[in-house]
Amino acid sequence: MKPGETTFRQKIESVWKSPNNTILKYIENSVDDRGFPNIQNWKDYKEGKDEVELYSTLMYFLLNKKLPLPNANESEYSIRRLFFKFKNSTVAPFVHHYDLDKPLIHRLSGNRNTQYEHDYDNWSMGFFPQHITANKISNYFAENERMKCEITNRESPTFLWTTEHGMSRLMDCIRRVGIDNLNEKKLKKAFGYAGQVAAQFNVNTSKNIYNIVKGESIFDISSGWGDRLTGFYLSNKKTYIGTDPNLEMYEIYKKMAYTYEKWLGNDNPKIVEHENFFELHGIKNVKIYCLPAEDINYKEIPNIDLTFSSPPYFNKELYGKDSKNEDNQSWKRYNTDDKWLTNFLYMILDELIPKSKTTMINITDVGTDVRVNRKCICDPMVDRYQDKFVGIAGFQLSQNMNVVRYLNGHYTEPIWTFGENFIQENKVNLMQLFN
Repeated sequence: MKPGETTFRQKIESVWKSPNNTILKYIENSVDDRGFPNIQNWKDYKEGKDEVELYSTLMYFLLNKKLPLPNANESEYSIRRLFFKFKNSTVAPFVHHYDLDKPLIHRLSGNRNTQYEHDYDNWSMGFFPQHITANKISNYFAENERMKCEITNRESPTFLWTTEHGMSRLMDCIRRVGIDNLNEKKLKKAFGYAGQVAAQFNVNTSKNIYNIVKGESIFDISSGWGDRLTGFYLSNKKTYIGTDPNLEMYEIYKKMAYTYEKWLGNDNPKIVEHENFFELHGIKNVKIYCLPAEDINYKEIPNIDLTFSSPPYFNKELYGKDSKNEDNQSWKRYNTDDKWLTNFLYMILDELIPKSKTTMINITDVGTDVRVNRKCICDPMVDRYQDKFVGIAGFQLSQNMNVVRYLNGHYTEPIWTFGENFIQENKVNLMQLFN
């Protein structure tokens, strides 16, 4: 674009409050039962029309109607059925390193100058295959809150949907990407093009991790969107202790635990409120703090069979931004990677690794250019706890996220494992078979 030239976004932002009445009437007469535009012939309808008039009018409609954020629209009945499907079966189980058909790779693979000092080459334990269907269960409760989460240098779905500047970006993206049909599902999908949606942790992987590591109790450094809490309820573990300073999610955790207890047959779940945490003792035991993990009094925490979490990747996702408890978030408290490592991650792991039989941390280095602005998290973490380090379990991600496309392998993120080696405990001793 030439210097000084008006962008498409600027054009529609300047005229959207004066819609084309003919186009507006057509949109208003083509809505579904939730009030969203439902135009199956959108590709044909926009032919020959002035794009500024068309998209500025659509922008006017969406901003003035104040529709809820496009969402998955799942029913409680369907989510409950899905809950029991995953509760009662093992889906996509762990693949041990000696059964790998392809090597494990991650976004730093393929270049000796950028990959981790401790890498899959010598430390691979295997991987947990991706299967995302169970994510719908936790998303049923947490989706609206998750859509508020801002990714560094990207706009959240809530911003795109509720502000003039966000909506103009959404309209420009829809225009450039091109869609055949205009409906709620397509609008929801456009969030991923125009901005970025905060990622869930894989619920099914959580369940499989819990079931493969021995013991009954779990500690979760960052309860996040409730994905690992959900995986806990699907697993055979008995006790979940978690913490997260997000006050909005704290209320959602209560709803999750209460609902899952009801589904499992507890007719009268009782949540007991304390100053900084709640407890539920029912079919399972849940205790969740509404505190930063580094502020917990770990003398109160009993020894744990498994500490497992996917803590914030420094400042990649701005959890709880603009919320009441924003100042308690680690990205706000610690503005450099050194401070974040020392005052957040190390402070927590110094307490939990000695208390835990096994500790598993899903985290990667962050930075858009791994050689220029890379924030080194993983190698310093492994170096600090070297005497407890036993290997890396891969957490498979979608192949279309693979930035090392020239390599053929299972694209994963690392789960750094310390303490007891759960792989050794699951190997078959061949000599015993002959005795």
